[in-house]
Amino acid sequence: MKSILLAISLALSFPAWAAPNTAAIANMNAWCECVMFGGVCVVSNRPAAKTITSRGVVSAQVAQTFRADPLMCQRGVQACTADWNSEGCMFFTAKFRQTPMVCVRPGEPRQK
Repeated sequence: MKSILLAISLALSFPAWAAPNTAAIANMNAWCECVMFGGVCVVSNRPAAKTITSRGVVSAQVAQTFRADPLMCQRGVQACTADWNSEGCMFFTAKFRQTPMVCVRPGEPRQK
């Protein structure tokens, strides 16, 4: 009986710990779109190197795939929604903030 109650309580608590990731993903997408629409994000022609983040290492191949994609914001949202601990999500979180923002004008995001 105790194990059934424990399983039910864990199932009901799932949204509580998943919700912060949803908000963080939406915030990163907003930062990304503001920067991209402003034409501020300029990628150099040299190949991407591996990216070291506080959550782990992102391979150069994953970094280059993101940098070369004109839909990088959508790719980041998809990566983080699918797996918060994936290399793609780590790259996205390293590039864009998880805090709320205001896009003053395209290319000028400001933290709320």
